[in-house]
Amino acid sequence: MKRLIVFSAAALALILAGCTAEPIPQKGGNEITITATVAENNTKTLIQDGTTSVLWEPAEEVKVFYKTTGSKFTSNNTEPTGVADFTGTLTITGFFAEGFTADTPLWGLYPYREDAVSDGESVTTTLPYEQTGRDGSFAKEMNITLAKSTNTRMAFYNVCGGVRFTLTREGIRSIVFQGQNGEDIAGTVKVAFIDGLPAVQDVIEGHKSITLTAPDNGTFETGKWYYIVALPGTLSNGFKMIFNMEGESIMLKSSKSVTIKRGIFGSLTDADSEAYPEIDLSADGTANSYIVTGPGYYYFKTVKGNSLTSAGTVASAEVLWETFGTDVAPTVGDLVSDVTYSDGNIYFKASDKKGNALVAAKDASGNILWSWHIWMTDKPVDRVYRNNAGTMMDRNLGATSTTPGDVHALGLLYQWGRKDPFLAGKSITSKAVAASTLDTWPITNTSDILENNIALNYSIAHPTTFLLGPTSPFNWYCTNSSYTNNNLWAETKTIYDPCPSGYSVPSAGYSGIWHKAAGSTSLPSWDSTNRGCDFGGVFTASGSCWYPACGQITYGEAGRSTGLGGYYWSYTITTSNVWELLLESNRVDDTMTSKYRSSGRSVRCMKSN
Repeated sequence: MKRLIVFSAAALALILAGCTAEPIPQKGGNEITITATVAENNTKTLIQDGTTSVLWEPAEEVKVFYKTTGSKFTSNNTEPTGVADFTGTLTITGFFAEGFTADTPLWGLYPYREDAVSDGESVTTTLPYEQTGRDGSFAKEMNITLAKSTNTRMAFYNVCGGVRFTLTREGIRSIVFQGQNGEDIAGTVKVAFIDGLPAVQDVIEGHKSITLTAPDNGTFETGKWYYIVALPGTLSNGFKMIFNMEGESIMLKSSKSVTIKRGIFGSLTDADSEAYPEIDLSADGTANSYIVTGPGYYYFKTVKGNSLTSAGTVASAEVLWETFGTDVAPTVGDLVSDVTYSDGNIYFKASDKKGNALVAAKDASGNILWSWHIWMTDKPVDRVYRNNAGTMMDRNLGATSTTPGDVHALGLLYQWGRKDPFLAGKSITSKAVAASTLDTWPITNTSDILENNIALNYSIAHPTTFLLGPTSPFNWYCTNSSYTNNNLWAETKTIYDPCPSGYSVPSAGYSGIWHKAAGSTSLPSWDSTNRGCDFGGVFTASGSCWYPACGQITYGEAGRSTGLGGYYWSYTITTSNVWELLLESNRVDDTMTSKYRSSGRSVRCMKSN
């Protein structure tokens, strides 16, 4: 993430004239010469190349106001200078001492604008939201400065601030800069002096973004400094910069609050070096799990699973936990950062690390409305199973590896019918849970949280809480078997299915994918070294097809049994039980059933038809 660094030019030496009253020649329009100085660093439009001086350029134009009357004044200098005389005509009667007072001063505005006006106490002008880039300086006639004086010696002060930056990529044609909370950063404003310095009193017609176009409608040069001039103010949710090239756009985002200060330009060296395209993960279908295969900016629709139903009135979004799936805990933001909600989408930045995270949408009271699994891995490979049984992913849901014996191949664990995952062990033989950014994973008895005899709503609002079902019906969902829901996972994908778009929890049993693929082929032996079974040549025609023994979180306690067995859920129900694939040291069974729906077990996703 790029960090804003304050850039300050060295102060110019200012020699101010005294306030001696001088008579003004009486004409129909009085010709007046004012002497303009730059009152502070970074004032005006030209930062001289190779130095820190900020200068007036030849033939500059300012607008000078007396009360409500304003006229154009043009500089007389022939080369850039820190102090310049400007000449123009202004209808004033009487003498200087009688005409200019603290109550009726002269006002000076740069740049000159025909439509700029004054009410004698403030000046109304416009900062354009379309600006043109200029190597090493502001765009000409862009940086607003204001002066107020009781004589013809006028010191101009900055009204605006902004950002300056360099680039590493060639071919960038325009750049869009904006806050992430809809702040006005350009437009028509009323400016007055408060405590001796100019301040924006009111934004009359604001603009939320500024577009900087490359010089001469070409492309920006790499390694050169360019400036965007913006209104002062705080960008409470940070900023984003969009770098537009021919047929492609990339983005730099920061969610940290940033204040644009008057007269200060924050520096972004190589601003595009950490810019990425912004990818809609839900473009090809919504789900409860989204695969992220590389660093960048991503977003998805805040809808319930694979439906079009909104998650609710979302006020904010946050990361609930992150994990590498090992004994090493990430620091917050190692995997997912800069999480925000806007206009029906959750936005986030992904790092180049592998692992898993859970992101939640919350209402204004902080209650969780829905949550989504972010699966950061290389793209899973589809494996075609034998005998036209179907196609499965090459790894468990949440796994970041397919290598036998690798802890990263374990993936995550799920209670049957729930969409949100729990962590497996921290090694292939450890009962201890993998490390994460969440300090405590709550455990609650289903009997304590029932709503209308079921625990579904509670499970959605508490996605990190493991629900302990009673010894009968061994179900986290209810305590009375008459309320059992056999359709939480189903052949037709439901909104509680934990698999990514295009995949769902598989079928099992004698008509299921595992038994059909194996056919008459003997099931493989238990691998006591790598803790699992390789079904290559059994489920798949060739190559490795590794199923690790991830263990389970049993229905009555929270410990893991990693390495002792592998238990793979399906959606298929037989009576009150669920068909599953079982791997243990003394048996491997593709037609096993389980009544323990409260148990946390593995999921291997099947490609949808």
